[in-house]
Amino acid sequence: MAPTPADHALARFGLVGTHALVTGGSKGIGAACVEELARLGARVFTCGRDKAALDAALGGWAAEGLAVGGCTADCSTPAGRAALLAAAADWREGAPLDTLILNVGTNKAGPTVDVSDETYAFILATNLDSAFCLARDAHGALAEAGRRHLTPSPNEPDCLGPPGASITLISSVAGGAQSMKSGAVYAATKAALDQLARNLAVEWAPAGIRVNSVKPFYTDTPLASYVVRD
Repeated sequence: MAPTPADHALARFGLVGTHALVTGGSKGIGAACVEELARLGARVFTCGRDKAALDAALGGWAAEGLAVGGCTADCSTPAGRAALLAAAADWREGAPLDTLILNVGTNKAGPTVDVSDETYAFILATNLDSAFCLARDAHGALAEAGRRHLTPSPNEPDCLGPPGASITLISSVAGGAQSMKSGAVYAATKAALDQLARNLAVEWAPAGIRVNSVKPFYTDTPLASYVVRD
């Protein structure tokens, strides 16, 4: 049977045969990223700190026939990051990592004078440390996918060759030039993610790894619902 136009489009422009890792994918923007990647044909691995929420999300994706796996992990800690990368590597069964979406984030908004040392450290560890360390530690698996882009098959035109590896950091408009009600610490971490993306994009381009940050506005997720519904 001849492929349908939808089959052709998915094979030509989709992510069939690729592997993705999305942090914080049990809810909100992360869950939307997982679903979009999986529906485009990628095999996706994700994580969350809330086991019940993660299990519910994984069950829903399995019922849809989507290839999604996951584990409980706290990306703000070295142990959590190591456990996530090990579990994701097992899920890929030796395949390279094509897509890394660094979505984990948190906030405890309030006046700067009320921010404790513990809150400051928690927000930085969750939003910035997790992204930097996971990108660094996943470089080898991403570079393996990137090499396929740098040395495409002689049987394929360049325009149809493998797309290389991609990292996307989920930043925020709060990290831009304007001041918002998100709090100084959150805004600082998001501005740092944007600069991290710029540096890695230049540094890792020779390895075939593309790096971008995206800056959503307030989105109706559990993290931002208190603002959206105000």
